[in-house]
Amino acid sequence: MLSRHRFFSRVLLSLFATSIVLLLGGPAWAQGQEVTGVSDACPQGLRIVEDLMSEAPMLSCTDLSAADLTRANLTRADLTGANLRGADLALADLTRANLARADLTGADLTAAYLSGADLTGAVLTDANLFVATLAVATLIGADLTRTDLTDADLSLADLTSADLTSADLTRADLARAYLNGADLRGARNLSTANLIRAFYDSATQFPSGFSPAAAGMTFVSE
Repeated sequence: MLSRHRFFSRVLLSLFATSIVLLLGGPAWAQGQEVTGVSDACPQGLRIVEDLMSEAPMLSCTDLSAADLTRANLTRADLTGANLRGADLALADLTRANLARADLTGADLTAAYLSGADLTGAVLTDANLFVATLAVATLIGADLTRTDLTDADLSLADLTSADLTSADLTRADLARAYLNGADLRGARNLSTANLIRAFYDSATQFPSGFSPAAAGMTFVSE
């Protein structure tokens, strides 16, 4: 009887807390409002978030724009196509999370852990990835325009066909990363990055005057 009493008490408290959130306002995902917007990643449109507390939350196509997810544990979370524009993900654990085609425009990912994460086709324009860990991450076709990657760990990351135009790569670790077909034109402080044994091909575009061979990069023929 005691356990049942505790269970129903927790349910009532949860319902009360939800009512307070709805009364006070907040982002659409917290209020349970209808969310619109259709994309190739989310043909049914965005949906509200259902669970942020599970071990591997299913958050695909959710609207988490401007959400405070500081230090959140999102290991192996499914965030495919999610709207994370302007979200605060500083120090969040996104190890092996699926962020394919997610919109992270302007998001704060300072010191976030993204090792092994799938960011295929993700939009990270103007995002802050200062000292973030992206080792072995997949960023194929990702948009990293003007992204701050200062001191970020991108070792062994797959950046094939990624757009790094005007990205800040100050002291970034790109050792053994795959940069085949990547666009690095206008990338800032590329000469300070660690590019030892990073791979590139004839389709890779570099800033004017930059020598990949002098940087220790490895050319891969087609």
